[in-house]
Amino acid sequence: MVAFDGSESCREAEAYYHDYLQDPRDPSVPRSVAGHIDRCAYCQGRVQSLREALCDLDRRPQPTPAEGDLQLIDELQSHFEYVDEPLVCAQVKPFLCRLLSPSVRIRIPTPITVHVDQCAACAKDLESLRQLDLDAERLARLGALLEPHRQEDPCLCLRARSHAAALALLSPESMSPEILDHVCTCAHCRREVYRHRQHLLDHARLSQPQTRLSVCEQITTSDLLDWAVPYGLRPEFFRTERQQALREHIRSCPLCLERMQQIHRVVADIAERADSGVTTVYAPEDYAEMPFDDARMTSSEICPLDVQVPRRNMAVASKSLGIAGRLKRRVSGTASDPLARIAFLAAAMIPLAVLFVRSLPAASALSIRQVDRVLAKARTVHVSVFGEGKSEPIRQLWISRAAGLVISEQASEQMIHDLRSGQTTIIPSGRGAFEYAELDSDERETIERSACRFLEFSLDSAPLDAELVLQPGASSPADVGLEIYELAWDQAPDTGTSLPRRLRLYVDPVTRLPLRQEFSSWVSATDDWHVQTTLYEYPDEEEIETRRQALLSAK
Repeated sequence: MVAFDGSESCREAEAYYHDYLQDPRDPSVPRSVAGHIDRCAYCQGRVQSLREALCDLDRRPQPTPAEGDLQLIDELQSHFEYVDEPLVCAQVKPFLCRLLSPSVRIRIPTPITVHVDQCAACAKDLESLRQLDLDAERLARLGALLEPHRQEDPCLCLRARSHAAALALLSPESMSPEILDHVCTCAHCRREVYRHRQHLLDHARLSQPQTRLSVCEQITTSDLLDWAVPYGLRPEFFRTERQQALREHIRSCPLCLERMQQIHRVVADIAERADSGVTTVYAPEDYAEMPFDDARMTSSEICPLDVQVPRRNMAVASKSLGIAGRLKRRVSGTASDPLARIAFLAAAMIPLAVLFVRSLPAASALSIRQVDRVLAKARTVHVSVFGEGKSEPIRQLWISRAAGLVISEQASEQMIHDLRSGQTTIIPSGRGAFEYAELDSDERETIERSACRFLEFSLDSAPLDAELVLQPGASSPADVGLEIYELAWDQAPDTGTSLPRRLRLYVDPVTRLPLRQEFSSWVSATDDWHVQTTLYEYPDEEEIETRRQALLSAK
């Protein structure tokens, strides 16, 4: 039997493991692939892992997955239909509302979320939708509206246009469902509705009615969306007593009419926005070339990604169906049993496994070095260090790897390290003038290392490869379901007397990212422990840039 040598044969065989396991002579498995799996130790090991996962699933009682789990499985599968395919804004827009659904919290990179990360226009649209604060039902309807719609019959457009004023005046009861939906999806008809509603708003402002603010405050954005963009609703919806009361108030209330216009503008701007020019391709890298240590691997190590952002108008090279495409095809043809789909996706190394493989045990231990490696993969990090009993941080660190920024804040001064330009801006506390310094190669390397090895640099003399042991019975702050790891060691100072040290780390069980750290050191003078708490956050790039600008404009 041969060992894996990174050959194309092993990569090709990965997509056929499931079929080979069912029947090595299955006609869908090419004879050359079946022969390779027979001889290859690596492939046999992966097939065995799949066999064990499926057998473990068969031995378990088959619970009915929670409704939220089923929704999340379906949503993730719809995301991974776009593996290895170029994605543009028009394809991503329908997913934006679903990303905000409280029942679907996606916490791993997918083709859709990667595009949003890379595309400023889509990220802005997502934030605009978030600000509307819609409930799940309205998010679902709005997502359907953002789907690409076929070109309608021009005669239908003419008929619908005559109803634009009725919809603007909040009288949709006489409109057919077909007309009502068309007015919402057609850009021209939407503009007509907006124009007529603006006339109504101007009239309401001139009338200056005595609007009761208490009534307006009880009307939610979701309520107003139903009247502003009633896509997917039927005329009878508006005939209820509650909707009739809403209509009578809104018609004469400038505040509510203006809120409707704002909602209309947000929806229309997103629906009508042209593609930004950003095209992303999400391609899992070859797993076979990586050393596997399942108990200690992070989600990003399990699912390595190659995210490409081709230039606009640049042709995407056509190629034969690769590993990602073949797996995608086979996932869509897997049995409808959700738990069986989970097990297969896990064994096939599709990123769904990170979230849903319940048969694989969580890591029981990890090391400081491993935690630093996970932190180094985070695109942005905000670290706040608190002294014992302190409500304000004594030190903060902001890291943006994409922008090449490392911002260090302490009581005496703030320092902005721009690794791209090689310049440090020093902002002293008080009224001192800014100072600027050029970074030499050694200084740049030190800053880069400290940003990638934060725990190593902050926990002086800690055993970097010693195991932090999982504490199953420990409780986490605010009971947020984090995994808690602990490590104890003795530090020998110059006096020769060893001093105990303790580290407690709170880790997100899905992303493996640290969220909180408690470092305790024994103080002989007080005969007690001194605890320093560190909080880890992962802001967006805009928040870090806002902080940089705030520091630069503070003087």
